[in-house]
Amino acid sequence: MVQKKKRMPKEEIWFSAAKEGKYELLASLLTENPNLINHSERTGCTALHHAARYGHEAVVARLLAANPKMTRDAQGMTALHYAVNQGHNKVVTQLLARVNPDKLIEVDRFGRTLTQMAANGGLEHIAEILLMKYPQGVRVVDNFGDTLLHSAVQYCSREFAEKLLQMYPGALDIQNENYGYTPFQHAVRAGRDDMIDLFQWKLSFFDMERQCDECNRCGDYRARGIPLLRQQCESLTRQLPRDVLHVVSDYLGFVAFFGTS
Repeated sequence: MVQKKKRMPKEEIWFSAAKEGKYELLASLLTENPNLINHSERTGCTALHHAARYGHEAVVARLLAANPKMTRDAQGMTALHYAVNQGHNKVVTQLLARVNPDKLIEVDRFGRTLTQMAANGGLEHIAEILLMKYPQGVRVVDNFGDTLLHSAVQYCSREFAEKLLQMYPGALDIQNENYGYTPFQHAVRAGRDDMIDLFQWKLSFFDMERQCDECNRCGDYRARGIPLLRQQCESLTRQLPRDVLHVVSDYLGFVAFFGTS
């Protein structure tokens, strides 16, 4: 006797259509039962979560037309979080058009904003889109003590870091609460010579001296940072008028220290 195949419940077909980007099937199911739009799995994921995660733009557009609730799943993730995490630029733009800007201030369980999540993935274009909507995100510190600039040092380009500094110059002074590293020191530890070069021209001399001294103590700075800083110290020395050199004796001692390294 041939066994009949078990029919997949409508809800499973619905979620499967969202994951696989089956637009016609999903549209048909939604027309038949509009309540499916906010139906969620045990994980808390809705069809919009799945469509955003897999970057199905047409499906996302159809779901948004049905005016879904922007809910969070069991992990605290919205559809926008998934789109950002996966780097789906167009889906992020689609969802941002429907998200209240106040929602962008919300953080995940690690204290990270959507902008920081994008930066952690090296998704600079998405991070810039989010910053346009929520510029205050540049000042947020996550549960690990990192700012957006800390993330940019490790995962993004010098150009992106420079834009962040233009928005919030004070970010250079923020120390990671767990490890005590500033973005400059983080650049040293990450071996980002391009970032070191950017930051050393933005820091005041005394801030730079203090941060370099701290880096030097842990042995991370000598190999990468000293050659770059020596260039700056020599340049500044040449620019100082002779009659004010006595005012910066500490500075000259610092130059002498690096000059003998």
